[in-house]
Amino acid sequence: MECGNTFTVTKDDGQTVECSVLFTFESADSGKTYVVFTDESRDEMGNTMVYANILGKHNSLEPIETDEEWNVVEGILNQLEREARNGSFDGLDEDEVARLLEDRINVAPEPELDPEPYTLEDLNRDVDALNAFMRQLEAEMGEGGV
Repeated sequence: MECGNTFTVTKDDGQTVECSVLFTFESADSGKTYVVFTDESRDEMGNTMVYANILGKHNSLEPIETDEEWNVVEGILNQLEREARNGSFDGLDEDEVARLLEDRINVAPEPELDPEPYTLEDLNRDVDALNAFMRQLEAEMGEGGV
């Protein structure tokens, strides 16, 4: 996997697909870093396909194998979907949506494309932001929220 805002995946059939990173986060429970991304493909309903994997050593993509891990990822994606369905993003451009998401779920927006590689410092910043979100979500769930 190439680091940065985009990376290329080579499928089993040899086809390469360019993917865009939506966000990364580390789970306090598993101690693993996850990457959520899209290849901009659409399902039969016209929805953009979103994928998640564990970010492994040397930035490799590894499968998410437990229900607990999938529940964490799906919880975050479901919250984003609720925000979109509630009209929170209507009439906003991409930068405004990124700022709104940052305010609502404490996920740092992805940096703009840069010829510099995605650094450990960048990853740590994103992980810190998502860990803060996870703590907030866990607190809300414990209080009967979300």
